[in-house]
Parts: sequence; structure tokens; C-alpha cells
Amino acid sequence: MLIASNAHQAKLSFSVAAFICLIIYCMSSLIGFVILSYEPKLNSNQVMFYAIDSFSIPFIRAFISIGIIAMVMSTIDSWLNTGAIIFTNDLCKPLGINKNPLIISRFFSIVIGTCSIFLAISIDNLMSIVLIGANFYMPIVTVPLMACLFGFKTREKVVIITMFLSAIVVLLWRFYIQPNTNIDSVIPGFFTSSITLFILHYFLGKNNGSSTPSDNTLNNGHSDNISYYNHLPIIKSDLINSYLYN
Repeated sequence: MLIASNAHQAKLSFSVAAFICLIIYCMSSLIGFVILSYEPKLNSNQVMFYAIDSFSIPFIRAFISIGIIAMVMSTIDSWLNTGAIIFTNDLCKPLGINKNPLIISRFFSIVIGTCSIFLAISIDNLMSIVLIGANFYMPIVTVPLMACLFGFKTREKVVIITMFLSAIVVLLWRFYIQPNTNIDSVIPGFFTSSITLFILHYFLGKNNGSSTPSDNTLNNGHSDNISYYNHLPIIKSDLINSYLYN
């Protein structure tokens, strides 16, 4: 979607991805309902293990387990690598930390990997881990990304400050307010990110106003992608730039 050459291609990417995700979610939900009918009192954390033990032969169980482990390891490796590159190129470089980017990337991967292990060990509910990830992803990534996709152009420091403030609000809300109100921290974090982004944009100065991607960036083909991605300060990377300029 992010490397779409025009608006039609971006729309088609959204549609295909939504259709595939819908099928996957429906099949996953159907498996859960079927297992619930067999074992109504089963713990939700044991659904996958129960399905493997009850509905597969011993020879296939080994391949299923290997496949699940391979998918998990592949996903972890991809996200660690992506996070390290984004942290080094889009956060450290604007702050003037340019020495030894490879060492910075490796250090970031170690820190994030270690924190993820402790997080997985400390929480015994898979859904809680998913919600924690959404609590940070939605306010920190989704709001600035959607603003850029809709043509709102601002400065890099505005986006970085918005992300930090959103993360702080999510942490404070989750530890001090959520236990008393039972309101998930993703809601205040999302509103904080949205409001902060626009307030800081006008307080710290505009960056040539705003424009609509369908007018200036996604209609004229591959060459206009350069100006489009130049207004995505957090997600642009060497890989995207090499695609755009080669």
C-alpha cells in the first residue's frame, strides 16, 4: 500500500488485504466456536493446543508445531529488523545520532527483544498481549500515518514529539487510571495523538500547508511518489528511498 503508484492501486491493495484478512479472521473464529462446542469449559489460552491434540494425527502434530514455531520466529525476526532500521534512520538521525548506525540497530534489537521476552513471561493471556500492542501501535503509528495518507504534511519533530507524548499518556493511563476506570488506554492515547499532532503542527510551524494525496501525489504515477513519501517522516527508510529513486 505504501509503495502504490496511484490512487487506484492503493485502493485495490486495501480491498484485497481487507478481503483476505476477513477470510482469515472468519476461519479463526469458526475454529474457536467449533472447539467451544466440544469443550465449553476450556481455557481460552489452551484452544490451539486442544485443537492440535484432538483433531490431528501424531505424525501431523510435529509438522504443525514446527510450522507454528517457524512462523513465530520469522515474524519476530522481521519486526525486530524493521524496528531497528526505523529507530536508527528515522529517530536517531533527526536527533543527530549518526555514529555507528549498525551498532545502534543491534543494540536496539537486543533491548526490544529482551523487553519482549519479559513481557511475554509476565502476561499469561495472549489477548492481553495483543491489546498491549494495540495500545501503543494505534496512537503512535496509526494516527500520524493516516494523517500523511490523507495529505496532512507537517515537520518531523512534530511527529516525533506526538509519538513520545502518546506513549507517555498510554503508560500513565494504563498504570494509574485504567485500574480504577476499566477504560482501556488505547482510547485516551488515540485522542491524545490526534489532538497533539494538530496542535503542535500549528504551534511549531506549518510545512507548506496540506494537500490531498489524490490531487498531488497518487495520480501521476511513479515519479510523484517521491514527494508523497517525503512527507512520511517516520516510516520512510533506505529501502523505500532506493525504490523511489532508482
